[in-house]
Amino acid sequence: MSAQTLDQASAIVDAVLAKAREPGLRPLAVTVLDPGGKPVVLEHEDHAGNLRHGTARTRARACVGLGMGRAPGGRNDTRDRAFFPTLAAISDGRIAASCGGV
Repeated sequence: MSAQTLDQASAIVDAVLAKAREPGLRPLAVTVLDPGGKPVVLEHEDHAGNLRHGTARTRARACVGLGMGRAPGGRNDTRDRAFFPTLAAISDGRIAASCGGV
């Protein structure tokens, strides 16, 4: 996994927010991390809930830490229901056991 430049990370955020507007999703936050899990860009839309950054960050950390995105019905969810709750516990809550990260 290579590090994103600030321009690349900003373009990712812009694309995600544009895509989220198509189906009319509620205002959200997007986090892009480097391969070490450090934030490159943290962005939120107007009127996004105050927990949106936390959930975006924990989802992104899960993707970076596992080297894979989180889609509903992902392979680990079907094999072991305790897998992601266990990761959340051993990461001191820094990884979310929810879908949505890429």
